[in-house]
Amino acid sequence: MLKEWTQSELERGQSITFTRQHTVLHDGVSLRLIGPSSPCTDIQNQLLSSYSPSGKLKAVIREKQEKQFLEIWGENGLLRSTDLSTQNVHGKVYGSGQFGVLTWSHSEKKVLYVAEKKRTEVRSFFQTSDSVCHDERRESKRQEGKEEQEDSNISQQPIKDSNLEFWDDWGEGLSGSRLPVLCILDIQSSCILVVKGIPDDVSPGQALWAPGDQGLLFVGWYHEPFRLGLKFCYNRRSALYHVDFEGRCELLSSDSHAISSPRLSPDQRHVIYLEGETFGPHSQCLRLQLYDWLTKETLILVDRVKRPEKAGLDFEALLVKPKSVEKMEAGIPLIVQPHVNYRGSTGFGQDSIESLIGLIGRQDVKDVQHAVNTVLQSDATLNPKSVYLLGGSHGGFLVCHLVGQYPDFYKAGVMMNPVINYATLLGTSDITDWRYTAVGLQYSYDRIPTVDDLAAMLTSSPLVHAAKITTPVLLLLGGKDKRVTPKQGVELYRVLKSRSRSVSSLPSSSYSLCFIHDFSRHAPPTLDVTVIVKDERADWESAVVPE
Repeated sequence: MLKEWTQSELERGQSITFTRQHTVLHDGVSLRLIGPSSPCTDIQNQLLSSYSPSGKLKAVIREKQEKQFLEIWGENGLLRSTDLSTQNVHGKVYGSGQFGVLTWSHSEKKVLYVAEKKRTEVRSFFQTSDSVCHDERRESKRQEGKEEQEDSNISQQPIKDSNLEFWDDWGEGLSGSRLPVLCILDIQSSCILVVKGIPDDVSPGQALWAPGDQGLLFVGWYHEPFRLGLKFCYNRRSALYHVDFEGRCELLSSDSHAISSPRLSPDQRHVIYLEGETFGPHSQCLRLQLYDWLTKETLILVDRVKRPEKAGLDFEALLVKPKSVEKMEAGIPLIVQPHVNYRGSTGFGQDSIESLIGLIGRQDVKDVQHAVNTVLQSDATLNPKSVYLLGGSHGGFLVCHLVGQYPDFYKAGVMMNPVINYATLLGTSDITDWRYTAVGLQYSYDRIPTVDDLAAMLTSSPLVHAAKITTPVLLLLGGKDKRVTPKQGVELYRVLKSRSRSVSSLPSSSYSLCFIHDFSRHAPPTLDVTVIVKDERADWESAVVPE
């Protein structure tokens, strides 16, 4: 059994990733550990890895000094290493998100991965030497009768002044991910094939090998007329495709829904995937679909659950409390982190999810407050006068609402890139659709907001309660967040600052702001940013929380 771990390494200022391997014996009834863990193995520069179907080979994509290598490992060591940049057929390999995959063919002769499409070189109008040399080389070849037909994907001439062109991408957490392409490495020859035939208006990802290695299956996200943020958003219009190696691409599913997670059955006859609705809440209940490879028929295995008919399965949880409860005469402080379990959260059926639409800022706020009151009433060890809030993004939205609507209830609150004003966030967020959906409005790509639209967004925002805030708050704002711009937090900061003489950017004040340029609430932060955030929170909390 192989386990992957991540550990903070303060000396190098980064997180390190390593594996631990255990030997496990199965006796037909249960699993028994028969050996201690082997020494840990550092996999810090490893972007992706995948075992072959037989388990005898392992493919690894590794990053070294801004280059990417695809390595093939066998039972006795490294068998082959290919520098993916030398053939100049694609850009950076995708290592995560909806697009990143590393998959073996059933024959174990080829490996599939996804990379950014190679862009045509761009240069300024003032850079002419390269083009002159390029033209001279072509003219020399023409005179020698050696002119060759150029690959349009590799040898295109630079486009003048295109370095100022706007490049749309897939938003927060996927910056720079614009046009993915499916790539296949032939292990024996080390040749890379960029798969042709993908529709121009589609970004392929979540790819796998078709039955018999006769092409590829993939999810294609439609990126016209423009891209909306994809990370955490499973409601983007997409479809299931099959493309063969002759460039023929076939649509296998509906093209008006949101498709994800295709899997091939062990007998290679059926493709199972998830299907949901486009737009609306980002995480919705989905249908489990089955596509028959032979009959070309599609069946619904499990339909969307509107309302659960019975309670869910029991699951284990850990409740952590201080060891010395008796020493806290006033009771244990309660920290509330509101981001789940109010009506509108996943796990309770589609009806529950949709119940929040149009009631955001009211229903979810009241649900959280009701939950807090219930916990305080049911647990006598808690101190009702020492309740704190912590939340980011929509959780920060709720924190701001709670300290505004219940100004004397909470002791302090921490907000990380909070949503403060839906109206001003509309034009700066990568998920414009949610700004409409949340307040009960239908979204379309060509919709222009009206005065009534903006009024609905503003009245649902915590900003309207900001003048009532007396609770000490700390704002942690990341400068790189494409989903919730840091200007949202600054907007609240200015409202608070105009109403309190003690406001500053220092953690000793009642209302504090910490602006971190490289931080993004919706993407994993670097170790130094994590340390800064925790240090700021600790300093501020020690200043506002009584001993």
